[in-house]
Amino acid sequence: MADRYSKCHFVLEKLVIDEAYTAWLGKQSRDIKEKGTDVKRIIHCDETCAAIQVCLKALLPVVKLLRVTDAKLGANLGKVYGYMLQLDVSFREPIDGMSERMRKKLHAIFMARWEYFHVPVMTAAFRFEPEFCRRDFDADEMQDVKEVLKRMATPAHSYPALLAQLADFEEALSSGAHDLNEE
Repeated sequence: MADRYSKCHFVLEKLVIDEAYTAWLGKQSRDIKEKGTDVKRIIHCDETCAAIQVCLKALLPVVKLLRVTDAKLGANLGKVYGYMLQLDVSFREPIDGMSERMRKKLHAIFMARWEYFHVPVMTAAFRFEPEFCRRDFDADEMQDVKEVLKRMATPAHSYPALLAQLADFEEALSSGAHDLNEE
């Protein structure tokens, strides 16, 4: 809604200075006139526009995550992990126009949710997600992947065999031997 307001702001500015609107508002009850005055003040307020722009910039990674998970783009655990990671990175850095106190609160809220539902299988899904698999994975992330492989191992697919397949996958990625578009 904020994005739509931002894109339509110029239309709203023209509306509230329009003679027909002003004449219409003049014929309304005191309550409606007061609300109309409030609307004009908000639309003409540079601080409101600036706050909306900061909000849009800060929450863009959140919107991306929501779009992935609301079935518009197709969610899977790897994508959710990747977008949550982007949220973490985004909220760790200062955001122009936002106080540090507010940024830290936003970061804490989203990371509390992440801690609540993160499990190692999400890290493993992230490791094999084509959109993100080419990035460097730290030791903790790789430990999560190995933990999942250990749990998935069966007599037909032993843990050492799964680790060998992981090594082959990583080698194929680092050498560029697999473009991930073939399958």
